Amino acid sequence: MNLSGEGHATLSARMPDAEFKKLFPNPSGTDNALAVPEKLKPYIASISEAPEHLSFK
Repeated sequence: MNLSGEGHATLSARMPDAEFKKLFPNPSGTDNALAVPEKLKPYIASISEAPEHLSFK
């Protein structure tokens, strides 16, 4: 993952589709919430996928 932003309690990252599918093989729901992988549970309370957007960097 490549960090693309951060806040006081948030972190944003970008990753290739293939890597995303390895980490989140069965994304479900319509609220963009993803299941937190077991190895990340000690560090992360929740994960969501942001809708596609344009970066103005």
